Amino acid sequence: MLFIAHFVHWKLRGQTLAPLEFNEVLYTIHQGIVTAGFLLMAVVMVATLVFGRFFCSWGCHLLALQDAAGWLMDKLRIKRHPVRSRTLIWVPLVVMFYLFIWPQITRLWKGAEVQALHVVRSGGAQWSSFTTDDMWRNLPPPGVAVFTFFVCGFAIVYLLGSRGFCFQACPYGALFSLADQVAPGRIVLAKDCSQCGLCTKACTSDILVHRELALHGMVTNPRCLKDLDCIAACPENAVQFGFRTPPLFRKGHPMGAYGGRFATSLGEDLAMLVLFLVGMYVYRGLYDSVPFLLAVALALCTGYLFVMGFRLLRYERYNCAASH
Repeated sequence: MLFIAHFVHWKLRGQTLAPLEFNEVLYTIHQGIVTAGFLLMAVVMVATLVFGRFFCSWGCHLLALQDAAGWLMDKLRIKRHPVRSRTLIWVPLVVMFYLFIWPQITRLWKGAEVQALHVVRSGGAQWSSFTTDDMWRNLPPPGVAVFTFFVCGFAIVYLLGSRGFCFQACPYGALFSLADQVAPGRIVLAKDCSQCGLCTKACTSDILVHRELALHGMVTNPRCLKDLDCIAACPENAVQFGFRTPPLFRKGHPMGAYGGRFATSLGEDLAMLVLFLVGMYVYRGLYDSVPFLLAVALALCTGYLFVMGFRLLRYERYNCAASH
C-alpha cells in the first residue's frame, strides 16, 4: 500500500521522495551521497540494536512476497523443506562483505580519497538525495523486476524453504542478524510452559523455539525475525516479547546453531558451494541485465538443483543395482 501511494504521488506530481531502497546505500558508500535509503538503513540498524531483527518481517517487501508464496504453496499442498547447509549459510555474510566492506578496503589499498558524506539537492546533474523525478532510477527494468520477484519470492522458497532468500542470500539480512546478537529485545519465556512445541510449529524461520526457550529462556537464533507468530500460537501465554541480556554477552554465547540438523552431507555442501561460485560467474551481469542479488539467487538455486539431481541419479542407480 505504501509503494502504491508512493507511485501514485510520483505520477500526479512528476516528482516524489527518492526510493526507500536499501540498495541506495551503495551510492552513499561509493560516492558519499546521502540518500533516503541510507537514512532508512541507519534508522533500522539503530532500532535493530535495541529491539532485535524485526524489519525483515514487518517492512521487507521480498519477505512479504516469500511468505505469500509459502501460504499459496500450503494451500496447494506443495511441500517444501528448509535447506540447512554448512556452506550456504555463510553466503549472506560473504555478499555483505563484498558489497559494503571490500570496496572500502580496495579504495584504501589504492590510496584513493575517501568520499565525504554530502547532500545533493534536486536540479543538479547528480542524483538528488531525497527527491527524484525518476522513480526507477536504481531499479531494474519491469521485466527483470518481475523475474526477480519470481525467483526470489517463489522459486527459492520452493527449493530452499520458507524465507530462503532471507537466510541464504540477503546481505541486508546478514547485517541485521549481526546487530541482533547485541540487541536486548528478544522472544522470551515469561513463565513455565508445557513444552507443547506449538511455538516451533508456528515459526517459519526454522527455529526450534521451544528448545531455545527451555535452554536459554529466550530465542538466541539470529534467524528470528520477531514476527510474533510464536507468541500468537502459545496457548499458555508463556511466550512473550521482552528484554534480556543479549546473546553476545551471555555465557557460552548461544547462537541457536542447527545442532546437526543439516539437510545435506559435507560433500554435497562443498559441491553446492563450488556450483554457487560457478553460477555467480555465469549469471552476474548476464546480457547486461541480471542484477547482483538476482545472480546470487539464481546461483543458489542452480547449486541446489545440481546436487539434488545428482542425488536422484545416485538413488536411481542404487535401485537399479538392487533390482538386478
